[in-house]
Amino acid sequence: MTTYRVRWLTWQVVVGAPDRQGLALARRTWAVGSPGAPGVREFLARSLRPRGVSLAVQQGASVPGALASSGLPTDTSCLAVDVRDDRRRAVLLVPDGESGEPVAVVKVDRAPCIEDRAVREQRVLGLLPPGPVTPRPLGAGQAGPVRWSAETVVRGRPLGQVLSGSGVPAREVLGQLADWLGEVAVRTAATVDWAGIGHGDEVVALRGPATGLRPLLRGLTGVPSVLTHGDLASGHNVLVDGGGRPAVLDWETAREHGLPLLDLLPLLCSSLARNRVGGDLHREAAHVVDLATGRAPDSAWLLEQVARYARRLAIPRDEVGPLALLAWGHQASMRMVRDELLTAAGLPVTPWTSLGELVLDAWWQGVGRNWPQLSATAS
Repeated sequence: MTTYRVRWLTWQVVVGAPDRQGLALARRTWAVGSPGAPGVREFLARSLRPRGVSLAVQQGASVPGALASSGLPTDTSCLAVDVRDDRRRAVLLVPDGESGEPVAVVKVDRAPCIEDRAVREQRVLGLLPPGPVTPRPLGAGQAGPVRWSAETVVRGRPLGQVLSGSGVPAREVLGQLADWLGEVAVRTAATVDWAGIGHGDEVVALRGPATGLRPLLRGLTGVPSVLTHGDLASGHNVLVDGGGRPAVLDWETAREHGLPLLDLLPLLCSSLARNRVGGDLHREAAHVVDLATGRAPDSAWLLEQVARYARRLAIPRDEVGPLALLAWGHQASMRMVRDELLTAAGLPVTPWTSLGELVLDAWWQGVGRNWPQLSATAS
C-alpha cells in the first residue's frame, strides 16, 4: 500500500497502477458502500486485476475551498477512485453516502519536480472556449515536492465507444469536434517565426523517421501557432455526453504554441477509419489514405472539414500539405515519446507499432507533401 499526503488529503492506494478500464470499474465500486463499509477493500482486491484501478480513502479534515465551491462540502468524506496513467495519478472525488456521482477530478504528478503539469493544465483550461461540457479549472497547489491540480468532472462515454454503437452518426459528433477545435484555434492563434524554431518538443514531437520533417516546420510561412492538445487521435481523451456533445479532457501536456491541424486531422481520420474498418491497424492506415485521396465514402466530408478549418485561420493553400505531414509525424512519434517517459521512470517498455507510424509512411507515399485533393477542395 502506498500513501500520498497532499496537504489537505491523504490517499491510501489499495490496488496497483490504473489503466484505461478504470472508469468502468470505478462505477462498479461506487455502489459498494461508503469508504468505511466492511469489505470494500476486500471486494476491490478480488475484483480488480493487478494493474486495475486503485481505491483511495480521504483522511484529511477538509478539501480546498475551490473544490468546495464546486458543490463538495468541506466536511464531506470521499471515496476516490484512481483512473489515470503511469505518470500522473488522478482521482474522482465521490461524496460518501450521496448519489455516487463524482464532483471533481484531482490530479497529482507521480514524478515530483519533473514538470509543472498542474499549473499548465489550469492555464490551458482557462484558454478554452466556454461550454456546458468543457472542464472548468478549480485551482492548483503544491505540498512539498508534490503538485496537484483540480477541475470539474465531465460526464460521458469515450468517443470510440460512442462511434462504435449502432445508429450513431459519426459525422455529427466529429463535426461538432471539428467546429470546436476550429474555435480553439481561432481564439489562440498567434504569429510565429517558424524559421527560428529549435529542436525541442515545444511545438511538435518528431522522433525516428519523422525527424526528417523538421525542415517543413521551419519552412512554414503565413501559418499561425495555435493551442494544441497533442493526443486526440486515439479518442481516449474525448468524451461524449448523453446529448451527443463531445468534450476534450487531459490538457496537461498541451502546447500553447502548437501547429494547426495537429489535433483535427489525426482525430477525424483515425475516428472515421476505426468506424469503417476498425480492428486492424494496417487496414485503418490504408483507409486514412483513401479518405485523404477521395477514394472513401467520407472523403468529401473530411476534405471540406479540413479546408474550412484552414480558411478560418487564413492558412495559405500550399502550407496545408506540409502541416498534414507534420501532424502525422507527431502522431508517429507519440509512441516513442511514451517509451522515453516509461524508460525514464524505470518502467518496462513493450514493443509495438502505432497507427500514426503506419499512416505517416502511407501518407508520404499516397498523398505526398502537396495534398492535391485538398487543394482542389479549397479552390
